[in-house]
Amino acid sequence: MEGWRLKGCSRFQYSVISEIAREFEPKRGSFVESIRCILSLRHKMETDMRPEPTPSFFHDGPIRSAFRLAFSMILIGIVMAGCSESPPPTPKSETAPSSVAATRKGPGTWGDLWKETPMAAGKSETPIVRLVTSEGVVTLELNRRKAPLTVENFLVYAKSGFYDGTRFHRAERGLRLDAGRFDRDGKELAVRAPVRCESDNGLLNTRGTLAMARRAEPHSATSSFFVNLGEQPSLDYRGRTRPEDWGNCVFGRVKDAASLAILDQLAAVPVVQDPSTGRATAPAQALLIVSVEVVAE
Repeated sequence: MEGWRLKGCSRFQYSVISEIAREFEPKRGSFVESIRCILSLRHKMETDMRPEPTPSFFHDGPIRSAFRLAFSMILIGIVMAGCSESPPPTPKSETAPSSVAATRKGPGTWGDLWKETPMAAGKSETPIVRLVTSEGVVTLELNRRKAPLTVENFLVYAKSGFYDGTRFHRAERGLRLDAGRFDRDGKELAVRAPVRCESDNGLLNTRGTLAMARRAEPHSATSSFFVNLGEQPSLDYRGRTRPEDWGNCVFGRVKDAASLAILDQLAAVPVVQDPSTGRATAPAQALLIVSVEVVAE
């Protein structure tokens, strides 16, 4: 700052203007240059235009010093007004839309998932999966729009061969048929991390629908699923106040009547007591999923 101190500028003026310059210099790169020009102009005007000095109270007294300071501050204000225009904003780079649609956040813990979210590029809204069972071939149609997280979770298991050679471990005639938890020998399988519960998607547990089995905690579903062979309104979403109010997430349906008939036949086999629940729901004979194929994704 010492380099732009000019002749004719009093020490008091210099200290005031220096403080102003130091405050605004980091914010405005041309401010110091503007102050230098103003003071040079003021000095030239006083040198070239003022008359010969005459003894006067106003000549070098305190009033003249105050006038000089006021004049400088006015000019500084004009410069500041001219410099206050902000530089044009840097244009934001356009980002290509993500290939994975995001969930729309709503009230509650997890939000309202995929009410209006568009499908990811190249993804079908209704993937088709074929189950080859010990009693015949069953075709399932999944609902990716209503239950995107659950469908993706199921497809990962299916494409990895996880379900091949597993058994239906729960059979209730006219009610439900469960699979995806045990191998053919009844050994519980290691699973992936749980998936968020999407039971608030508007799909109901009606006959022929496909739903996720879970434990008491709402967001605990992993690989185990079941087919509703009857109406089960008690499993529908009712709210989020209690864990049981979440119900079970429906994420697909049995595609045709022939497939549903095969599942009815599987659930009609004799059952024995399930040691884990104490209920007679365990098939007395091995009912197997021989293989699973994702036909259309």
